[in-house]
Amino acid sequence: MVTDWLLNLKKSQTFMIHVDVHSFSQYWVYPYSYTYSQYDRTRDHDDLERVAKAATQALTAVHGKKYKTMTSGDWYPAAGASEDFGYEILGAKYSYTVEMRDTGYYGFELPENQIKPCGEETYAGFKELFRQVLREV
Repeated sequence: MVTDWLLNLKKSQTFMIHVDVHSFSQYWVYPYSYTYSQYDRTRDHDDLERVAKAATQALTAVHGKKYKTMTSGDWYPAAGASEDFGYEILGAKYSYTVEMRDTGYYGFELPENQIKPCGEETYAGFKELFRQVLREV
């Protein structure tokens, strides 16, 4: 249903950014997920990497949590990932999956005292993402 809505929206809109937010692992990944070959990089690989690194640096500056950036295939090769859909099907040059806190100790049950800090740092990362992309507009 969401896919249909996005595809319908694509008929009248241009997507520049697509972000899928998950937990947990502290990663900021980008296409492609279906391969980990250095020869199967997107045509925008360098820009995707540059913006992901800028976003995670902004995110880390808030509470010191470090996030890794890489192609999703280098981290966890899998077919049908959202960032690949956003990039190839929707045409969003900047398509990411953000895996928020934590690294696995709490897993999907982040303690209540970490929810607000997680939101604050994620907000800073998104702000930097938008700032970087707006330079191209």
